[in-house]
Amino acid sequence: MNRIIFITLAILVTINSLPRTGSADRELYAAGRSYSSDKYQKNTGIQESDLKVSFTKDEVNKLFSIARNSIHTMLFENKRLTIDPSAISSNLKKGMGAFVTLNINGKLRGCIGQFPSAEPLYEVVNQMAVTSAFGDTRFLPVTKDEYNKLRIEISVIGPLKKIKDTSEIVLGKHGIYIKKDSRSGTMLPQVATGNHWTLEQFLGYTSSEKAGLGWEGWKDADIYIYEAVVLEENKK
Repeated sequence: MNRIIFITLAILVTINSLPRTGSADRELYAAGRSYSSDKYQKNTGIQESDLKVSFTKDEVNKLFSIARNSIHTMLFENKRLTIDPSAISSNLKKGMGAFVTLNINGKLRGCIGQFPSAEPLYEVVNQMAVTSAFGDTRFLPVTKDEYNKLRIEISVIGPLKKIKDTSEIVLGKHGIYIKKDSRSGTMLPQVATGNHWTLEQFLGYTSSEKAGLGWEGWKDADIYIYEAVVLEENKK
């Protein structure tokens, strides 16, 4: 089983040489608005992602069903959710990364994710939902009383691209991943806009709070950008 770690620690490299990460946000991120592409797009004012990913409404509903049922199965039956691949569309079987964020009453309750790998998206969401609910060490595990209060957000992550200059970063469109030696950290695209940060603040907070490199540590570190399609669960 691949290892999942939290972004506040040094990120390990998995056997397929792609980094995994988690906890990619401050609390204000939980209130950030979402956006997506093409068939499932919301008018939020955040710059639309150029990530070539499109989901039908049924596919979006399937991802949220997997995330919620995954948490429910672990919470009430103490076991992992088993998913029948034949019930999954080919689009959701593509190898993509994802973060699953949990909120209760607008406050962050957990956020864990991983960057793209060969694992299919539906299975990544299955794993990250459980880990966000029960493995984010900033919080106690989600309880049965909290289950129905959870609101779920899924950020589908595109591939990492190493940049040469920070001018390539577009706030609201790009997430950033900063790495130097054994230290690394990331923040999702919506974190910057949700906090009304400048580019310097986005870099500084990611460098200091997530990578542990200090406010200006990004200046001599490797910087990668990525895009995300962010989906919000329908509120009943």
